[in-house]
Amino acid sequence: MSAAQFVHDQQDTIALVASQDGRFTAFAWSPCEEMVQAHRIDTLLM
Repeated sequence: MSAAQFVHDQQDTIALVASQDGRFTAFAWSPCEEMVQAHRIDTLLM
């Protein structure tokens, strides 16, 4: 929730969250929808 709140407040950012179960979620502001969207990532490549 804190990552989603951060992106809501700072709409030009993207927040990545790594869960203990190994999943990654990216939170980003959608200007078209005017809301924060969460995108689950199965594999994070760096």
